Formats: sequence, C-alpha cells, structure tokens
Amino acid sequence: MIEYAPDGRWAMALVVSDEDQRRLVSTLTALLSPLASPSPEHWFERITAELKMLLRAETSQVALVLHGRARTFSTDCPALAQSLETATTFKRGELHFHEGVMEGGLELRRARNLAVFTSALLDRASGGRRKESDFYNEVCVPANALDTYGFLIAGPEGEALVGVNCGASPVFDPLGTDTFALLQLLLPALECGLETLARVGTALSVLANTLDRHEVGMFVFDTATGRELHRNAALRSMLAASKTSDVIEREALAHALRVQTQRRSKSSSEMDYRAFSSRKTSGDVRLYATFLPPGVFDCELGILITAECSTPRLPSAAELHEALGLTAREAQVALSLAAGQGDAAIARELGISAHTVRHHVERIFLKLGVHSRKALGFALLKMVQR
Repeated sequence: MIEYAPDGRWAMALVVSDEDQRRLVSTLTALLSPLASPSPEHWFERITAELKMLLRAETSQVALVLHGRARTFSTDCPALAQSLETATTFKRGELHFHEGVMEGGLELRRARNLAVFTSALLDRASGGRRKESDFYNEVCVPANALDTYGFLIAGPEGEALVGVNCGASPVFDPLGTDTFALLQLLLPALECGLETLARVGTALSVLANTLDRHEVGMFVFDTATGRELHRNAALRSMLAASKTSDVIEREALAHALRVQTQRRSKSSSEMDYRAFSSRKTSGDVRLYATFLPPGVFDCELGILITAECSTPRLPSAAELHEALGLTAREAQVALSLAAGQGDAAIARELGISAHTVRHHVERIFLKLGVHSRKALGFALLKMVQR
C-alpha cells in the first residue's frame, strides 16, 4: 500500500502488487534520470517504455518544446507522432489542436489545472464528444490508442505532453481513483526530469556563447548523423577570409567521422565516450578533433573540431591604408616584409630598386612606431587579432 498526500490535507491509498512496486521503482528511477541517457530522445524512449509496462499500455507519444524547438515523436508508433504533429501546433509555448473537439479537451484540462489526465476523463467532462473527433476516429482508432493516460506539464520553455495509450480493454480503469493516484505519484518525478532537461538546455546555450567568445575557430558535429551542430564566430570569420572555405568545411566533417570510426574500431562501446583527440593538417589549416561527453549539444556523441591557421593571416593592403595611413606601395612592401621576404626579392617583385624598398621600409617603421622587421610582423598580426 502506498499513501499519497500531495497537499497534506488528504490521502489516497494505492494498493499495488510486488511486481507493480518493482515496475513503479524502475519507472520513477527513469523519470528522475534524464542525464543517464545519451540524449533527450533516448530518455523519452526510456520513460515511455517504462510507463507502458507500468500502465499495461501499447503505444506512446511525446509533444513538447525543448531547447526552444518543438518536437513530436513516438518510438513505437511513428504514424501517430506524424499525425499528432500535423494536428497540433505550439502557440506561445502551449500545445493546441487545430480540431475543436480535441482542443476543447486541452482547454478543459487547463481550466481545471489537471497536470495528469486520461482521455476518458476529459471526454466525460466535455459531454462525451470524443467520438465526434476526426483525430480520434482517423488516427487514434486505427492505432488502437482508444484511451490515453497523460501528463501535460508547463515548464520554463513551454508545455510537454507525455502520454501512453491502450486499447479496448485497459488494465487500469481510465476513470478509476487508483489510476489517478498512480499518475499523481509519477508526476513530481516527470516534472523534475523535464526541469533538468531545461537546465541542461540553458547550460548548452552558455557553452555555445563561450565557444563564440573564443578566438580559435571551432565546429561541433554529431558523429551519428554527420550534422553540424554549431560553429563559433571565430570560425565564421576565418572561413569568410579563406579562399578554400568549402574545402575546410568538407575536411572538418570528414575528419570528425574518420576519427569516430577509428576510435570505435580500437575500443569497446564503453570506451567510445572517453576524451580523445586527433590532429590533421588540411592545406594551411590544422584540424584538431576532440570527443564531447554524451548529451552535450543534444546529441549522443559529438566531436569538437578546432581549426587553426598554420600560417598567420595578415591584414589586407586596404586595411593597412585605412588603419595606418600607408600608401598603396608602402602597404605592399609592409606585407612582403611581414611574410619574410628580403629587400632584393621585394624589389624584383614590385619592379623597383632595392634603394627604393629601403626608403619605403623607413617610412613604414616611422608610421608604425617600430624599429625592426620582426616588430613590424607582430604589429600587423595584432591588427588581425583585435
């Protein structure tokens, strides 16, 4: 027997078997442990599987706003998830049905502040209109989702609907007090799990902002799908200035997938998630790959690719003219000096005498306030880093 008293003013006795108690403990553990799964999708798959076993249900569905993005999915009935996505929308963080009958049930749930519900309860409270619903007749009936045990929880980013469905002969009475006692018992654990995911989403935003403040270019890839998850501001600037940006992008993804394949071939699945790094040089860019822990950037296994120029980028002649007041010829000479060329080589390249080159050098040193060619190179590099 389990007594549940959410407000201290009343108590409800719930009698469960030993087997149900074991299932209840397993379900509560799953609900409270979103970070034990490699991604939010894996967690929802786990908790809906647990809820189905506990409530003797057959299918499940989830619709929510997570990390600012609306998602609708079902691990055991994809057609149901697709129909739910088509039939609903999130407005100002709230889930709404396009159809009046189903929308009326959600409005009733909100009016009565029901965080837990069954479709039978909402149907009874709304006057038995469920069978008038096209969604019920065309989607729920063919999927044998005749009764739903559900949770509709409002959180910092919006609402989350988690439901499991059973057919014509449910084990738990959709209108029984025992059923609602069990759902109410599960509710705080699900709320806690969803709040944890919301906090992780906030942490990921902070991480993305941190990468954007870094001066080194960085990609983040999902190795399972090859999807690019993030690129920071320094990388965007590097690619914009590069004539081979498309090559760098392709090679970064290829390097990420290659490192992941090599890692898996050399270690067990448990070792796959350990920190690991690799380096590759692509043209004038060095690429470093490092595994990210599971769940970071909302993926099972991510790889951070750091891209560093092997040869420092110098400012353009136009930048030197605008920022330092160098003439076009002085800018050409300054860039050649910073690249390590001698007076004779610069003279041949520009078609002028070595004496004229030295005259330009003197003028450049004076304008930049430096006294050596090495100091000139550092001064030009600092211009790029500002």
